[in-house]
Amino acid sequence: MSAGPRVTRYAIAMQLDAEDASTYCNRGIVWHNKGEHDKAIRDFTEAIQLDPKYTNAYHNRGVAWLKVGKYDMSIKDYTEAIRLAPTDVEFVAAIARAYAKSGDYKKAVEWQTKAVDMALESEKSTYWQNLDLYRLGEDRAERNERERATRNVVSVVFALLLWGGGIVGSIIWIRRSR
Repeated sequence: MSAGPRVTRYAIAMQLDAEDASTYCNRGIVWHNKGEHDKAIRDFTEAIQLDPKYTNAYHNRGVAWLKVGKYDMSIKDYTEAIRLAPTDVEFVAAIARAYAKSGDYKKAVEWQTKAVDMALESEKSTYWQNLDLYRLGEDRAERNERERATRNVVSVVFALLLWGGGIVGSIIWIRRSR
């Protein structure tokens, strides 16, 4: 996959100031959005090396680790982000999501409960929805995928019934017309 103009601009910015952690973090986001998670992780790691207190770099690297299925690494990064910014509800919800992805729904419920408690009233409903899913032993992505698959099966069955009904209807019409 080609780097693209955004990545190229960040490369130029890095030449001008190789010590700017935010440039690496921002380029990591671009790589992540392009599906280049290994490159994103490399850039987030560089940002963390330049600024070990850069919470967004830990969070973003946690997201990238989650995408590649390295749940333990994701949890480790979210834990560090929370240590550095304990009142950030997004970091708390993120670690809950990582635990859910890893299959540890007990920990997911524990962390998501904290997120619900921390969230502003206007944001609580989303956190509650995820908490309910974790209590059921599933996460939102799994539920969405299952619902999409169910809709697809229902659509196929419905189409077959319509198509089959069309054939049966045609045979009945042919027999009646004789």
